[in-house]
Amino acid sequence: MSVSIVAHYLHKWKMRLGILVALVCLWPIQTWLINAMTTDALSPYRITLTLPLSDALNQDYGLSPDAKVNKVFVSGSFSDWYSDDPYYQMQQVSANQWQYDLSIHPGDIEYKLVLHLDGQPTPIWILDPNTPNTASNPWGDTNSVLHVFDWPKIATTVQLFTLSIVGAFLLFCVLEPFLYWLLHLKMPFHRKLMISNMLILICVQWCFLAINCIKAAN
Repeated sequence: MSVSIVAHYLHKWKMRLGILVALVCLWPIQTWLINAMTTDALSPYRITLTLPLSDALNQDYGLSPDAKVNKVFVSGSFSDWYSDDPYYQMQQVSANQWQYDLSIHPGDIEYKLVLHLDGQPTPIWILDPNTPNTASNPWGDTNSVLHVFDWPKIATTVQLFTLSIVGAFLLFCVLEPFLYWLLHLKMPFHRKLMISNMLILICVQWCFLAINCIKAAN
């Protein structure tokens, strides 16, 4: 019987080894891809404003096409919606263009652009013309919004999923010869079923414990 078990286990060893090698090679590729996406996704978002605005937008905001803009600020929850926080002042890179690199974080980031005009004490708040996504605010107005995926959490989830696949495959490779041996024992079928279920349950519990330890470490 022992010879038949070994023969049964080694019958498709090339296929088992190939699957295991593919899963192991998937890990560094997956890690590199996720790290690249995470770094790119959390890079500062460049806000660019080019004036003058379109005639429709000038009319919506009550902005004259020949109005002289002295300063432009980015305002949002990150600045407590101040209209003139110096840290969030956009830099004028040309006669009619301003830029600002906004640090971002996972989640929704709402903001507006604040135009300070020459000779006008009250600034004008406008949406970012280059950001199509908007969200309603509690005052019945709308804000521009950036949707930033939580890539660190996605990366952890994908890595745990890959570990689960590798663990399940290794569990199959380890348990399969024992289950094959158990199937050929001379005992009632219900006892074979009970022993095999207990064996699988114990191994699965060990796998979940290992995954939880890895998750806690991260």
